[in-house]
Amino acid sequence: MEKIKVLYIGNYAPWLYQNFKYYNKFGIDFYVLPIEGKNFLEKYKIKYYNAKRIKDIIKIPVLVDFLNYFFSIGNKVIKLEEIIKKEDFDIVHSLEPFSPYTVDVIRLSKKYNYKIVVETWENLPYNWEYFSYLGTPFSLFKIERIYHKKNKRYSLTNCDKILAKSKTVKNALILEGWNKNKIETIYYGVDSKVFNPYSEKEKENLKEKYMRKIEIENNAKRKFFVLSIGRIEYEKGYIDMFWAIKKLIEEYRNKIDIYWLILGSGNLKNKLKELSKTFRIGKYVKFLGFLDYFNLPDYYNLVDVFVLTPNPNIHWLEQYGFVYIEAQMCSLPVISSLTGEIPNIVKNGETGFLVKPRDSFEIYCKIKELIENEDLKKEFRKNARKWALNFDAEKKAKEHAEFYRSILQ
Repeated sequence: MEKIKVLYIGNYAPWLYQNFKYYNKFGIDFYVLPIEGKNFLEKYKIKYYNAKRIKDIIKIPVLVDFLNYFFSIGNKVIKLEEIIKKEDFDIVHSLEPFSPYTVDVIRLSKKYNYKIVVETWENLPYNWEYFSYLGTPFSLFKIERIYHKKNKRYSLTNCDKILAKSKTVKNALILEGWNKNKIETIYYGVDSKVFNPYSEKEKENLKEKYMRKIEIENNAKRKFFVLSIGRIEYEKGYIDMFWAIKKLIEEYRNKIDIYWLILGSGNLKNKLKELSKTFRIGKYVKFLGFLDYFNLPDYYNLVDVFVLTPNPNIHWLEQYGFVYIEAQMCSLPVISSLTGEIPNIVKNGETGFLVKPRDSFEIYCKIKELIENEDLKKEFRKNARKWALNFDAEKKAKEHAEFYRSILQ
């Protein structure tokens, strides 16, 4: 099989690299630039360029943050043409049509005769193009929208293929008027060899290990663990989850210890701590901060249910969410919201429950159902792993490889 040489340009969270590591197996000679999470690239033996962006060079934080916020200037890649000119790529793949480096990539790829793929995660039609933050007292958001729209129109018009990263992204593109034949939908996956269900003995050993580490009271009472991972922000549903879990902790206090483990950080963290103290449940709500990505399977296997219930707003709708796939890959039931891409990656009534956004009472009812019904929890566990294997990283890498080959035919 003749190899295809692909250059990927984008600022990704490092957990996506678990997909890239399989590309070589399917005949893709894959390079990444610029770099986020370099240690992951080295771990997975993925080839990359040490390219710099403007924000890596200019050390004036307020200025760069300002320019980057409104115009994404900070993400422009220095010496991009040198790399594209000297390498013999077949395809250049760039993230997000509104990014200035995507516009640069398209112009250079046309100059040097490369095929161009533009990837997008935006699942709200015309997002940022016609609405600014409500109540903003100055007009810079209008400038930002003009710049955003201009880049996006140029990029999607002049690329060879648009890669939508979920079904809701493709739907948004169709509503904007883009030719559906130009759009391909492929998800990124989760490595099933890393995220997998542990044996019962391994789980017991885990509990012994982490009981001390996260200060869980070692008594004879039954324990029930709820896990949430993500930005601790309003739109992720943490306030709604708090009221539900607070009620459960109080209701079962005499017979079951219910613990809520929260991984991540954000603006609501201190508020949740304050509420936990006010309602005297602080010892049951554990803020664990950020963990090494490869430690996450331990936590998915330690707990009874994964709960994250996002709320949509004018500029944001849950786009995909690796955590939902990671949890299910570890045979963990999921409770989430009936919003955005979530109904396409969590099977309501089969691998977990989907509730209406902002419905704390329904969150409470669904967690309670899993506390009371051990057979249902076991059924969800069995279904979760089977369903999640559809999103295995190696399988998705093969789909991406087939996609790249189709562009060159």
